[in-house]
Amino acid sequence: MPHLSVYFRVPDVDAFVKRAEDLGGRGQTFDLPVARMAVVADAQGAVFTVVQYEREEQGIRIKDRKRKR
Repeated sequence: MPHLSVYFRVPDVDAFVKRAEDLGGRGQTFDLPVARMAVVADAQGAVFTVVQYEREEQGIRIKDRKRKR
């Protein structure tokens, strides 16, 4: 069955998951080579993903891209 997954960029995945859990949600964090991520379900059951990209000082360079109009 097809589904849609929504991703939000956040400054701190662990803090976001803790806050979601404080408000009745659930979250599962995991690490990728370039980012820390979590799949989160809010208190009503909506599921989405949050992502925190690693910083350059850790040997990974991620550039923010500005949208072209």
